[in-house]
Amino acid sequence: MYQSILSFMIAACLLFYTQQLSGVTIESKGDGRDTSLLYLFGDEGPFRINVLMQMSGVYSLNDDDFRGGRSFTVNNARLSLRGDWGSGFYYRLYMNFVRTPGLLDAFIGYEFDPRLRIQVGAMKPSQNLDYIPNPANIDFAERSVITGLLTRSREIGVAATGDFGRFSYYTGLFNGTGLSFDNDNRFYGIGRLQYQLVGDDWGDLKIGVSGSTGRTEDLQSGNAGPVLMGRRDIWGGDVRWEAGRWLLAADYLRGRLETTESPDRAETISGYHLTLGYFFLEETTQFLLRWQDWEYHHRGIEENQFTAGINHHFDEMFALRFNFDWYFRDEESDQQGFSAMLQYSF
Repeated sequence: MYQSILSFMIAACLLFYTQQLSGVTIESKGDGRDTSLLYLFGDEGPFRINVLMQMSGVYSLNDDDFRGGRSFTVNNARLSLRGDWGSGFYYRLYMNFVRTPGLLDAFIGYEFDPRLRIQVGAMKPSQNLDYIPNPANIDFAERSVITGLLTRSREIGVAATGDFGRFSYYTGLFNGTGLSFDNDNRFYGIGRLQYQLVGDDWGDLKIGVSGSTGRTEDLQSGNAGPVLMGRRDIWGGDVRWEAGRWLLAADYLRGRLETTESPDRAETISGYHLTLGYFFLEETTQFLLRWQDWEYHHRGIEENQFTAGINHHFDEMFALRFNFDWYFRDEESDQQGFSAMLQYSF
């Protein structure tokens, strides 16, 4: 029911603002762009639209279910409505029409100044660099395995963020139950501190540390981890360096979780990824390599994955990702597979 209501609200807003824009005088920006369309689809204004569509195909070399087996899928069909009113208030409504529930973000925020911004509602927590970017801007077709095991995609609560020169911070207090409205009378806290050098002679550098803690039951850890039955404490660090055509990134997370899979003692899950990338062909095509390692310490399981990828940007809106994955399993035979993803975004 609420999805139908939200869809109706989106359609009504689009109709209203399209009618409003029909009376706007078109002025040239000097490059042939229409300023009325920029008002609707640009980077400023009270009403802005962003769209992300991703379609992919996967092929497992061993005729098994690795990465989805051998199939086609629509990964994302996302619509974002956001804006600010010039008074300090801003908002975002973000939906994915291939998911149930389809709601991703629904929050209202206020910027006191660049050092303090507060937002309330449903949002994506900023825990680690591998998960912070929009799916349109990640390096591979999928995020790292350890991110999927430990990092929750969305939470409902209140968050504060700000910038102090080259330092930035993020802190949030959430229900800890994702987008569910189930109330267990416990909160989940997340904090992150980041140092950033932009435009330096050595390139753009980001270094961050993060931590989170709380108690939750009957909720999956991350998007692919075990089911929680109590306390979870997660901490980690990450770095990303981009200089010229080169990219170097690393991310480490470690979590101590009380889970249904290990009821006798807490499970510790840790893992990392190392990523190397290089742009060639006039910086429209990027070649990437990634090595991942993750471990269930109590269960004594350690596994790895190697990924090679090519990203090609046809223009500012269309892109193609091609990945090859080799999954080294601890107790079973290895798995290999290819995947390709076509993307449209603005």
